[in-house]
Amino acid sequence: MLALLLVQAGLFASAEPSLRLLAEHSLYAVDSFLNASEAAAVQAAVEACGDWASRSDMPGRAECQLTIKHIDLVRFIYERFSMLWAVDVREAPSLRAIRYVPGATGAPVHWDIANISGILYLNTPPKGTAELIFPELGVHHGPSAGQLVTWRNQRDVEDSDGATMRNWATAHKVGPLPMDAAEPRYSLLLEVNLTNSRAGLGAPSSRRLMFATAEGVASLG
Repeated sequence: MLALLLVQAGLFASAEPSLRLLAEHSLYAVDSFLNASEAAAVQAAVEACGDWASRSDMPGRAECQLTIKHIDLVRFIYERFSMLWAVDVREAPSLRAIRYVPGATGAPVHWDIANISGILYLNTPPKGTAELIFPELGVHHGPSAGQLVTWRNQRDVEDSDGATMRNWATAHKVGPLPMDAAEPRYSLLLEVNLTNSRAGLGAPSSRRLMFATAEGVASLG
């Protein structure tokens, strides 16, 4: 298996990544979630994805669905991500790779539906470009290869109907990538839904995890 071969070759480090709080409302950066060799290996797999789909409202942005059951490397990433959030995962059906080509206008402000979101950067664009921006939090985060930014989209409080409230502070956008950038910006988008929405970093790993896909939410019991 690819992941096993990469571990044996020393490309997947066993050390736990460092975690730091970027802002309140459960917004974290995980430095060296992948090391340089790992990020390059994942980027090579992403570049080989042959079915890129674009949207007219976001020029220069495209995404490709990677099937986890056939890509051991990507499965390993989700396993590491689930360990970080202390949730159990057995299998996820797909994972989205995102590509911004030079000249891309970025992405407008939006809020993710999933309980937990993560963006894993595979390469580093020019400083001050293609930033991940959280307007409410005043955060402008510059992508760095191998780094993960992750956050909760729900708060640990309920509204009058007993539903978990959205964390509107995590609304975010992506800044443009200039035409003179040397290469596209590549990242992986990780999105999970929890049957127990009160999960947090470091909590007991006894929860059931559901992965959001383009077709809906797939339960992983």
